[in-house]
Amino acid sequence: MAETPSSAGPETRHGDPRQHAAELLDQADRLTRLATELQSEARRLNAALEDAALRPERRFAPASERRDEGASIEGESDELPISDGARLMITNLATTGTSREEILELMRNELGLEDAEAILDRLTI
Repeated sequence: MAETPSSAGPETRHGDPRQHAAELLDQADRLTRLATELQSEARRLNAALEDAALRPERRFAPASERRDEGASIEGESDELPISDGARLMITNLATTGTSREEILELMRNELGLEDAEAILDRLTI
């Protein structure tokens, strides 16, 4: 009677059973190391999330909150209520092809800017 693959012993399917067991142990060791690394990364990310939760909701302070009212950069109007970081982020989004509507949504929802349309007009975006 001919031997079928389903009735074949471990030597036929996987070669030497000792070699196969050694390979499985190596894979288990690699998986254990990866799981440890993932656990470390998860702890780091959770700590970062906890830190972020303790910070104020807005990520960028408007210029009016950072500078004296009389202080302004040459050519800049004090009427533009955004930080340099927010201005840079908005400009970067525009130069990378983000639509005006998406930028407006981000400005309103993430930065808390109610006059987003006017700010984009002033930035000529």
